[in-house]
Amino acid sequence: MASTPDASAPLLKVSDLHVRLHAPGGTWQQVLDGVDLTIEQGAIVGVIGETGSGKTTLGRTIVGLVAPSAGTIELEGRDVARLRRRARRALRREGVVQLVFQDPLRSLDPALRIGEIVAEGLAIRGDGDAASRREQAVGALELVGLDATLVDRRPSEVSGGQRQRVAIARALVTR
Repeated sequence: MASTPDASAPLLKVSDLHVRLHAPGGTWQQVLDGVDLTIEQGAIVGVIGETGSGKTTLGRTIVGLVAPSAGTIELEGRDVARLRRRARRALRREGVVQLVFQDPLRSLDPALRIGEIVAEGLAIRGDGDAASRREQAVGALELVGLDATLVDRRPSEVSGGQRQRVAIARALVTR
C-alpha cells in the first residue's frame, strides 16, 4: 500500500543523476551526466532535446526501467533508484509517472481497441470492472479533446494526432 505523499514536497526530485549504458564493442557510454530536476505536485512537464540527448533514458530511469550509475530519484519521497525489482514494478502499477512517447503508433497495441488501450493501466491495477474502466477511458478521451466514439476503433483507424492524444489519455486515466 502506498503512503500518502506530502503535498508540500516535490512530486519528483532528481539529483546528480548519472547513467552509463553498454555501447557497441563492450564499452560504456555516459548517457546522463549530473542531471538535476525538480517537478512540483500538479505540474505537467515535457522534456525536449536533440536526438540522442538522453530524454528517453531519463524517463526510463525515473520509472525504474534503467538503473542509474549514481544520483538519487525521489518520487513522492521514495528513492526509486534503490527500490528492488518487485517494488519498482509495484510503483509503475500505481501510475504516479507515465511516459508518452513521440511515436504513439509504436506504443499502442494494434490488436486492442482504443478504449482497451486507454483503460489498460486501470485493468493492471485492478481498478473497477470492465464497464467502469470503459467509462473512465471515455472520460479520458474526452479530456484530451477526442470523441467518445473512438473508444471502439483501433489505432490504425485514427490519425497520428489522434493517436498521440490517445497516448496522453492513457497516461492521464490513472491520475
